Amino acid sequence: MKFLLQKDDVTLVEKRAIRHAAMLTNAHLSFVSINSLLRDVGIPDIPVDAVPVGTVEFVSAVMAAREIDQPAHLSYPKCLHQFLCREIWEGRFGDADGDVFVKPRHEIKSFTGALLSDIDPCQTIASDFPVWFSSPVEFVSEWRYYVLSGEVVGAGRYDDGDDNSPEPDINAVLAAASAMSDGGNELSGYALDFGVLRDGRTALVEANDGWSLGYYKGTCSAVDYAKLLHARWFQMALSSPRFSHREV
Repeated sequence: MKFLLQKDDVTLVEKRAIRHAAMLTNAHLSFVSINSLLRDVGIPDIPVDAVPVGTVEFVSAVMAAREIDQPAHLSYPKCLHQFLCREIWEGRFGDADGDVFVKPRHEIKSFTGALLSDIDPCQTIASDFPVWFSSPVEFVSEWRYYVLSGEVVGAGRYDDGDDNSPEPDINAVLAAASAMSDGGNELSGYALDFGVLRDGRTALVEANDGWSLGYYKGTCSAVDYAKLLHARWFQMALSSPRFSHREV
């Protein structure tokens, strides 16, 4: 495995996890700054299958440099709608009516998903901006489940709720992973974020692609996390005109 770590002065748990995995697996590490990428210098000798690890902006810059198309945001695959436990619909930001939950449909970093009443009114969001709407629900705990080649390989909790809050029903998580495979979503690496609602039901928060995936402390080992990122990046790299099997 080969990894390209962001050289800038950013401290990320994801970078530490990959460093740890590299020590255990003899993976090769390279380093580059995002400014070098944006200036289109500094990466000509780094193979296209070197997995970038850093901020979303950094990973996106590597994708652009390597002519890899950024996949559409996963969020709510149709095959997983049965696990949502709430109504989800597409629309434009200007269509927001009432205190609904709103999040970007494509440009995931344009603003943070939140209840409409909690979005800063000073933040400029075009009325025709494509978004997801959902009826508001309350999660008492939220967990990320890491899925590699269709298998759940670990989990980590990421909310700030009480330590004694219940965990999601693992059977629902496993069923969702199976539904992803059966639904034709052939992603080699991704995450399913599940939580427990105030009424005790286990519900899908959202699904996240594995090309730039946060790492949370829990039961997913650094090695499995590295393998997940590597598998998904290699899958995407195959579509790049700059890919060569000699680089694997």
